[in-house]
Amino acid sequence: MNDQSTPSSGQELKSEGTVYFFDQATYEQLTGQKVELGENEILAYGYQYPGRLDAQLEINGKTFTIKEKLNSNFIQGKLPQSDLFQHQMGLYLVLPDLNQLGLKVDKNLEFSISAKNKDNQDFISGLIKELYSTDKISQYGATYFGGFDRYSIEKDWRETAGTLLFIGIFLSVIFLLATVLVIYYKQISEGYEDRENFVILQQVGLDQKQTSTTIRKQILTVFFLPLFFSFLYLGVAYKMIAKIVAILGATNAGLVLQTTLSVCAVFFISYVLVFLLTSRSYRKIVVR
Repeated sequence: MNDQSTPSSGQELKSEGTVYFFDQATYEQLTGQKVELGENEILAYGYQYPGRLDAQLEINGKTFTIKEKLNSNFIQGKLPQSDLFQHQMGLYLVLPDLNQLGLKVDKNLEFSISAKNKDNQDFISGLIKELYSTDKISQYGATYFGGFDRYSIEKDWRETAGTLLFIGIFLSVIFLLATVLVIYYKQISEGYEDRENFVILQQVGLDQKQTSTTIRKQILTVFFLPLFFSFLYLGVAYKMIAKIVAILGATNAGLVLQTTLSVCAVFFISYVLVFLLTSRSYRKIVVR
């Protein structure tokens, strides 16, 4: 069982977010881990939480000691976290018993049905329509019924994500090719301009090895200095980028970081390959 609590109106807040309360039994069921909690001891996990989670928390006039700060989001992929899209900050607290809180909070009963064939999917669609019926809401004394059909939502998300992925890859390839070709042909044109200078240097004693070293240093600077600053700017802006993609639904910080590093690796490898090609062509021009 888990409860959600949002700040009441008129309350002064430094930041706004959603607090999730879980009892010990629910936490153990979600994680498969056994924990021992005293009467006023809690486990805590903060998602984009600005405060400290290594001391105590006061909730509704009661002081709770944080026994352990959790390092991972234990409901990721197991329970919906739609509130994070709105507030972008969440605090997950695990207590021995939710009755200790003495809070009036919203209670959610969440369950899922596995449907791996067309008949079951049609059944779920009909069930969702039934749950949204006004008569059913009043019959069970509930304030709200909500249902989500994973298959239709997944289909919509795949279409949206696929479109954005195609546009992103298409534009990235275009800009990468444009940048690489500009640098490549700029170096080739400079090679023809510098050929006479290298001929003179070779005549006064510059050997083949020194010529290759000079060419490599020059092209290294031209190619990798812009790439270095690109990665530097990305590092500075990464926090803002992570928040933007979180709004779009990518709340898995580890996955976002892995994707960013993978894209950087693709760009770096592309630059290295073009650098080797450019260096070879440039050297052929100036040492003729």
